[in-house]
Amino acid sequence: MQTFILPWQPSASSYTKEQLQKDLSNPDYGQFPWPADGLEKARSGDNFYLFCKEGDPFVAMRGFFLSDPEDGRIELRPTFISWPTGDAPRFLMETIDRETPGFSCELYTGGEPLPDWAGRKLSALCDLFLGSVGDSYFDGIIAERSHKPAANVDDAIEIAAEAYCDEVDPLDGRSAILSCLRVALGYKKDESVICAALRDIIGRCGWTPGKLRDWGFSEGIVDRLVLLKRKEGESSEDYLMRIAKSNDSIAFMVAADDMRDKIDRSGRGKDFFNEEKLLSLYETNCIK
Repeated sequence: MQTFILPWQPSASSYTKEQLQKDLSNPDYGQFPWPADGLEKARSGDNFYLFCKEGDPFVAMRGFFLSDPEDGRIELRPTFISWPTGDAPRFLMETIDRETPGFSCELYTGGEPLPDWAGRKLSALCDLFLGSVGDSYFDGIIAERSHKPAANVDDAIEIAAEAYCDEVDPLDGRSAILSCLRVALGYKKDESVICAALRDIIGRCGWTPGKLRDWGFSEGIVDRLVLLKRKEGESSEDYLMRIAKSNDSIAFMVAADDMRDKIDRSGRGKDFFNEEKLLSLYETNCIK
């Protein structure tokens, strides 16, 4: 997932301080439509940190995008919202710049995603900062974390069953969900089972990375499902090579087992998909 910094200037934005205060009265926060100016590179499921640009800077929101930019708006799903007092310290931004030599938050307020290392650093520093402030830091409103329970294997199978409802597998004429279950049941770890069951869910029945994260699937699982989504016109060989080069062993095994299942039923693709070549790809890219 990418990470973006959103500069917020309440006096010049269609989203005002008054609106934020109103929305904060709902403990679940819900979601917010936000102006998408400069966010052309943002995608559903990506992370954001929102900094106020009037007065002392502070994190007003942290969360992820529920949608891609569309019609000048993008949907946000906050996981933390704060409302600091007027004398909020500059501690956070000063710490970020001090702890990351050569990096400045200001360089990434125009819609460019942060480098991966900077996104991880920003996340760690914000977690440290937000976890250290007391109730007195907030102006009459206590910011709360989202306590939505993590999605599990049952959720994944339920989503897959609904998405493939009444769909027939063209290879054998049986229910399409059976292919998902055959591959998924070959794993012992929950994360592998979830990824196998939902390996082709993105783009199906309205499922997006943001919607999956909102359901409760972890950022790591959603990242893996984005990786497993086959690109338009991508050959089987290119698909498997791309996933192998990601160094993600779980995604690679799910993709390989999915291909093996299809080949077993169709008999096509055995020339490319042989065990010796598969082992070589795995050893070269996925064993660390």
